[in-house]
Amino acid sequence: MQRALAEPVGVSWSGATLRDVVESLGRSLRVGIVLDRRVDLDQTVTWSSRDLSLRDTIVQLAAQQGYGTAWIGSIAYVGPREIAAGLPTILSRRNTETAQLPPDLRLALMQRAPLAWDDLAEPRTILSQLADEAGKRTIRNLAATPHDLWARRTTPPLTLVERLSLVAAMFSQTYRLDPTTKEITLEPWPTDLSTPRPTPSSTGVSAATAAKPSGTKPAVGKPIAPAPGTPVYTLRVKDVPLRKLVEVLQKQHGLNIQVDEAAIAAAKLSLDPVTSVDVQQATLEMLLEQAAAPLGLTARRQGATVVIEPRK
Repeated sequence: MQRALAEPVGVSWSGATLRDVVESLGRSLRVGIVLDRRVDLDQTVTWSSRDLSLRDTIVQLAAQQGYGTAWIGSIAYVGPREIAAGLPTILSRRNTETAQLPPDLRLALMQRAPLAWDDLAEPRTILSQLADEAGKRTIRNLAATPHDLWARRTTPPLTLVERLSLVAAMFSQTYRLDPTTKEITLEPWPTDLSTPRPTPSSTGVSAATAAKPSGTKPAVGKPIAPAPGTPVYTLRVKDVPLRKLVEVLQKQHGLNIQVDEAAIAAAKLSLDPVTSVDVQQATLEMLLEQAAAPLGLTARRQGATVVIEPRK
């Protein structure tokens, strides 16, 4: 993979979404790219290169879209510049701490495995599973991690230190492991990390070009903020059957969703066609409304339940 990253590649996109570009790179060039949850996958990309290495192509493409890149072996993390700039230092610190731990715990943290989860996975659950791999540990401050629902993901093998660090970084957090209390504590992203600004010589684009994502969607009216205490969710999934989405939200996450099957059948509609969702900090009603609308359905709140029914 290191040799492949050093080879020059010829790639070109015009008006493609960042989602399509990443999928294309991963599929055709077999490169591992981990996108931060804050990356806008729907922004458009116009790009052409012939002589750049694959590694430089990824770095410069990310910079053009307003993001930074950090390398973990042959895996590229793409996300907010300050996180990407500090991630190597964070990993170095965690690895130094790990080297001082008892042998059994050190061995567990250096075990390599893919960072993987299924569609609609919750990051809190992912972090808890990683803590189990570190010796059945409890994560303190887990409630500080926002509610998210993530699309399916699998990376090449990473150490447990790298997997924990990557997931925590997506919430601008790192972790501290106490070998005596069986606890892992999530902590805010440190402020004492080096965050160099990209320059034309290091990124291949001008500072003005890299200052903000290109192709972002135009601003729209500010959505109504949910009432204080209302659970909100961030979710990006593409081409998933609405029925599967509803079942996962009901069974795995215990959310109160009711489907008016009789009315939907009478309207000759169905929950079986695929849909896509891309929401940030949305209520359950807002999330399901976006998923249901392309199928001729709607979602409305009825007390503590959200009902899916035909659009009138």
